[in-house]
Amino acid sequence: MAAPSLPPSGYWQRIVYIFMPLFLLLLFLGVIRLWGGEETAVSPPSATTTPPATPTSLPAPTETDTGNAATPLPPTPTAQPATPLPADNIILLGPPAGSTFPANTPITLFWQWPHPLTDEQQFSVYWQQDKQTQLLGRLTEPNFGDLFQLQTTPTIVGNAVWWIVLETNDATIESPQRQLLISAQ
Repeated sequence: MAAPSLPPSGYWQRIVYIFMPLFLLLLFLGVIRLWGGEETAVSPPSATTTPPATPTSLPAPTETDTGNAATPLPPTPTAQPATPLPADNIILLGPPAGSTFPANTPITLFWQWPHPLTDEQQFSVYWQQDKQTQLLGRLTEPNFGDLFQLQTTPTIVGNAVWWIVLETNDATIESPQRQLLISAQ
């Protein structure tokens, strides 16, 4: 009886190299399917429509023991004062505290606010150097993607501090102050 012929050497290795990526992909998709939880099906809109809701009427008044008619009243909502947002919501992005810049060189100040500004809100950027505070500018909308930026060119050598103030009609929110060093050329 003749011995069965074996495939050439490396045959099984080539088969493994060919089918292993397919096997791993199927395994990965199976794990995702099992791990993904329930699927939500989106049904197409039905041809039938529900009738529009009709306003409901209040229940009829009832007689009480004293003979007065009593109608249940819905609770009256009370206006709550708006709570101011904490100052740490103004996120100063740059330049980092303690940075050194040569005088007469533009510096770009970046910050982020995680909420959209309303019509009565604006950011004011303040700069203090040599005990003098000046308003650098005001912004009412993001001007760098969803971030805010303002550029200044300091001319006085020494320590400087900058910060942002969110101003509204009735309140202000200040960011933390950020100190910079302006050096001589």
